[in-house]
Amino acid sequence: MKKLLIPISLICLIFGINCCTSEKQEGWPTYRHDAARSAITTGTLASRLYLRWIYKPAHAPQPAWYQPSEELPRMQDDNAYFVTAADGIAYFGCSVDNKVYALDILEGEEKWTFFTQGPVRFAPTIYKGNIYFGSDDGYVYCLKAKNGKLIWKFRAGPNEKKLLGNERMISLWPVRTSVLVDNGIVYFGAGIFPYEGLYICALDAGDGDIIWKNDTMGDRLYELKYSGISPHGYLIASDSILYVPSGRSMPAAFSKTNGKFLYYLTPQGKSGGTWGLVSDNTLIAGVERNGIPVKTSYDKTGETEGDVFASFGGSDMVITPNIACVLTGKGIYAIDRIKYLAIKEKLE
Repeated sequence: MKKLLIPISLICLIFGINCCTSEKQEGWPTYRHDAARSAITTGTLASRLYLRWIYKPAHAPQPAWYQPSEELPRMQDDNAYFVTAADGIAYFGCSVDNKVYALDILEGEEKWTFFTQGPVRFAPTIYKGNIYFGSDDGYVYCLKAKNGKLIWKFRAGPNEKKLLGNERMISLWPVRTSVLVDNGIVYFGAGIFPYEGLYICALDAGDGDIIWKNDTMGDRLYELKYSGISPHGYLIASDSILYVPSGRSMPAAFSKTNGKFLYYLTPQGKSGGTWGLVSDNTLIAGVERNGIPVKTSYDKTGETEGDVFASFGGSDMVITPNIACVLTGKGIYAIDRIKYLAIKEKLE
């Protein structure tokens, strides 16, 4: 597994840095660019790209979970070192040596590193000169982006209790989601064992003070199908809703205003995964049906919007106002959204 993951991590670094260097002002501040995970930017690439440098991490990524033996892998969030970048510095977290790395974009040299007490599985988020990330040690960290100085850290769990988990010593309430920052508010989830307590939190980005904290989800298993949620993956946000991926299950929706649980997405059969994005305030989430990954869309009430959005197989998607691009095992398909909707209206 590790030999396969090494080139994946290098490719992500090389292409991630190339994209960011072309965007002098906007940068790439979070995973897939923004809270909606659109993977779209208003910046433009240079007409000719070239390889400037390669940074080879000392360790291949060590994902929390092994690949399934019979089903398609639905948890791809920590199998590579995803990169964010702004103001001439690129950042990534390491799931092996528990560090966050800051690299000079022009030279590829390390500017600083920061140790935590557990694996850092998700790319840091950059916001107003600071970076934000979580660790399996149970803490969310806020550092000064230019030098790695600790500004504040926050623990969602009630104490420092640790256990052996995924072949590492981790908190009983590890931060297994990304840290999402939107309009000055930090969102994240902690805990993976429902009976031990799950926490969905919102903090002030400046000082780490609690805005709200939902600690009720671990007690609601009887209400939810397939054993409820276990926060794991990159958080996604629309204008008013925070979507919390739940590993191999479907995401759960919470109010961004007060943390109130809204609904839990439960299509029929085995379905779910950590992939997702929001387009036009509609969540599009990855599912698996009969061994084929597809996408299903939901409106803000949690109801399925008509049929499966993409009935063809697809492992990734990017949606612009006019075109939807879908990655499959056979290639990339571009769908004209305007013509598609016009044809759909005629058929209906």
